[in-house]
Amino acid sequence: IGGMIGRCNGCDIDFATADVEVSTSCTEVGGLLGVSDNSSIDDSSAIGNVTAESNAGGLLGAGGNIGGVLNNLFSTGMVTTTSSTAGGLIGTFSRGDLTNSYSTGVVTAGEDTGNSYVGGLIGQFVTSTASENIDNCYSLSDVLASGGYVGGLIGYVDNNGTKTINRSWAAGDLVTTGTFVGGLVGRLYGDINDSYAMGNINAIAGGDSVGGLVGQTESSTTIHRSFATGHTIGNSSQHYGGFVGYAQGIIASSWSSGNVHAQSGQYVGGFVGSLYGGSGDITLSHATGSVYGATDTGGFVGRNHQANSITQNFSTGSVKGLSLI
Repeated sequence: IGGMIGRCNGCDIDFATADVEVSTSCTEVGGLLGVSDNSSIDDSSAIGNVTAESNAGGLLGAGGNIGGVLNNLFSTGMVTTTSSTAGGLIGTFSRGDLTNSYSTGVVTAGEDTGNSYVGGLIGQFVTSTASENIDNCYSLSDVLASGGYVGGLIGYVDNNGTKTINRSWAAGDLVTTGTFVGGLVGRLYGDINDSYAMGNINAIAGGDSVGGLVGQTESSTTIHRSFATGHTIGNSSQHYGGFVGYAQGIIASSWSSGNVHAQSGQYVGGFVGSLYGGSGDITLSHATGSVYGATDTGGFVGRNHQANSITQNFSTGSVKGLSLI
């Protein structure tokens, strides 16, 4: 279901605008287009609010354009799902590249079993085995979400193909009970270059991996020349960081300035909460925010669990905790 087109197979959509309210109990719902099956969408927008059960986006509910580009798109309406998977611009983006696009409307997702993917711009970036990119995109959307994967820009980036986020940013605040929560990306299997997050994070309950830029990175992940400035607050659980909550892979030439406050949290760091994997590497990076945690708390890294490399980094914020500081 879409504000202008329900489903489009191999279409070319250019200079289109939808200014309608879309409200349904169905899935795969967009303010402009419900589902794109390898359709080209350029220079288009959606303004109305979108309400659906799941897989809802301010402009596109689900799909993409394999081997192609969706370019110069924006949405301004609020996106609300009663169950799971919502994005300010796209609910599930599964094919192609997205460039020069943005969203501004508040994104709200209801209760789910933990497989909820919610992002200020994209709920989840998944499926295709090709090399795909998010380039020069941003979100101003605040995100309110229950459960699962929550990000200021993208909730979840999967491990199929090669996915890269370049020159993109998010400024919305996050209030969530999600498990993987990041100011830019909730959980990341891809790479990030020259990107940043400025929103504050309030992980009001739960929050297993919470970070100012990314909640959790994987061993294949690289992050270069990126930063996070928002404050991170959590009430319980573990892995809280001003930049990444639970980190694997490589981080270089990056920084964070937000405070990290996890009163009952374990593994709390000004830059990274927990560094795992044995092949992790953090270089030429720094953290300046203050840190407060219950245990395993550090100004730069809360706990280095294995033989990971931490080289030419520094932290300047105050550190408070109850034990293992």
